[in-house]
Amino acid sequence: AVAVLSVYSMVVLAAPGAKASGELTVSGQVTVNGQKMISGGTVFSDSTISTAAQSSASVNISKVGRVELAPNSNLRLSFADNSITAMLETGSAQVSTLAGTTVNLTTKDGTVVVDGTQATTFTVSSFRGRTSVATQSGIAQFRTGNTTKQVAAGESATAGVPNPQTD
Repeated sequence: AVAVLSVYSMVVLAAPGAKASGELTVSGQVTVNGQKMISGGTVFSDSTISTAAQSSASVNISKVGRVELAPNSNLRLSFADNSITAMLETGSAQVSTLAGTTVNLTTKDGTVVVDGTQATTFTVSSFRGRTSVATQSGIAQFRTGNTTKQVAAGESATAGVPNPQTD
């Protein structure tokens, strides 16, 4: 039964219209959609990835980019051939994209947008009522309320009201 399941899984992954997937690398305790994961596992689009204390996860999405989660993070991740969409509930995520990949990453304080004109790497952290964005390479936009801030390589931006009672 296991061999049949393995063959069936490969057919499903290769089928036209199959959900996009990425390869997971983990350190420590990581769950995807509530299921404990190990390195080498597959993450499909529309998954929720959670990392415990002293744990991390990295999803390598072929021809799109990579998303890395720090300890104590919770991220809902969707992706397609040339886009990454995510909701960071709490924690920190670093997103690295290839040129041609758009990103729309939302937190409770705002949205980080990458238009895909160039390869971009940025880190978003959402802790204690505040969201911060730091761009390592390329350029990202941080949209909060009616404000849009360009965050170029080496720059950062912050939004939200500090609340030491949360997270």
